[in-house]
Amino acid sequence: MLLAVFFLALACFATWLYSVGELQLLENKGVSHFRQISGYHGIEDIVSVNGTLIASSEDRSWLRLLHPTNIPVSQRLEDTPDGALISIGPNLIKAARNGRPARLSRDQNFLELRGFYERFHPHGIDVHHLSSPEKKKMNLDAEYLVATINNKPTSRGIELFAWSDTTTHAVDHITTIHHSLFRWINAITMVSAQSFYATNWLYEDPGTFASTMEALTKQPLGYVIFCSFTASDASDVQCKVVLDKLRMPNGISYLPASDRVVVVQSLNKSIEIYEREETTHNLRLQRSFPTKSACDNIRPLGDERLLTACHPKQLTFSLHSAFPNNFNSPSQVLLIDTNAQDDESAVQEIVVVASGVPFSAASVALVTDDGTSMVLGAVHDDGILILENPI
Repeated sequence: MLLAVFFLALACFATWLYSVGELQLLENKGVSHFRQISGYHGIEDIVSVNGTLIASSEDRSWLRLLHPTNIPVSQRLEDTPDGALISIGPNLIKAARNGRPARLSRDQNFLELRGFYERFHPHGIDVHHLSSPEKKKMNLDAEYLVATINNKPTSRGIELFAWSDTTTHAVDHITTIHHSLFRWINAITMVSAQSFYATNWLYEDPGTFASTMEALTKQPLGYVIFCSFTASDASDVQCKVVLDKLRMPNGISYLPASDRVVVVQSLNKSIEIYEREETTHNLRLQRSFPTKSACDNIRPLGDERLLTACHPKQLTFSLHSAFPNNFNSPSQVLLIDTNAQDDESAVQEIVVVASGVPFSAASVALVTDDGTSMVLGAVHDDGILILENPI
């Protein structure tokens, strides 16, 4: 009887290991030629703006994913140094690609946050190119609106900054958006200068036993919100849930050409495309692509193909997140062709860093504007990885 129970438990454990990707064999792909620009850890999300990369970065050890602690998350955030917005110009990427020394520095790459004096723990980031009417309505002499999620010790918010142009090493703080639906928002995608969608990836506070169980049991507690606000000062914030009962919604991207929204469900191992209702902003499922990995952020290529960075071995990723100096985690990049007829064949694996060396747990992948390189950022690793574009 005990032997039967033992083998049953072993079979259940093996099934669970298979379900989180731990039993799959990985081989390196697309990483035979690479360069790394180091100098700052935790460049988790990146957007390309007119050839320049702007990234949100910080030490995310306070998250304590699957590593619960009795220390309140507010105290962990209070004790963690502030993060930064980082600008990486095309010349630095070109220098690294050509084998010349390239390193991030505070003086050259950190954007000054003018007019912002609070704690700063950035997560997801998006940049909106302002139209002339939007500039006039917001009374801004700037080309871009930068929106980044900020996990402050006492509350979650979205910071809005005006960015004159990509050659300026400073952004001007406009305002902070708050709402009761901002529990643990992860990623944001701007629809206009006064509206956006965002994913709420965790319901419970990270680093708690409840949050650990939420992730381990893949509880459908996540949701996507749509928010609108007064453009001039971000007052009159109106938010509503447009998708709920999701399993850790993560990356999100608005596709303006087709007026669709793409959502990553990390623990559902899927990427969904939704049609957007113009007046209500509600979302209706159009397609679902299986990823077989826990994917993270997602970036469009401009032709409605999509790039997403994924964690193919979720247990290994959890160990890396809990102990980044002791465990490496594989990195994977998937290309999704939204025009493909078959959902499964639309997903193509193009990059794999099987051992997590030289780059662990990539969380974002995008192609440089000149099309020559692919850039990866990571949750905990140092800097960015630059690859020959495999697409």
